[in-house]
Amino acid sequence: MGWSGGTYVMQDIIGTVQEHIDNEDVRCDLYIGIIEALQMSDWDCAGECLGDDPAYDRALEMVRRAWCKKRGHSYEDWYGEDA
Repeated sequence: MGWSGGTYVMQDIIGTVQEHIDNEDVRCDLYIGIIEALQMSDWDCAGECLGDDPAYDRALEMVRRAWCKKRGHSYEDWYGEDA
């Protein structure tokens, strides 16, 4: 994936998902799977899509919290108090 390639892909996905799925919980669950898949392809700019959809913001926080818990890190220490 090229520089910020995953971000452009996710921004397109967010737009399409918002257009077709009204339920925020469903969007959040969908975003979790997509975030994890893109990160497996070395996407490390997930934060660039924050603010595009509240469901995405919640999904990214959930993914990040799970990552920290799995590795024994504090979410607040790793991502900051305001993360």
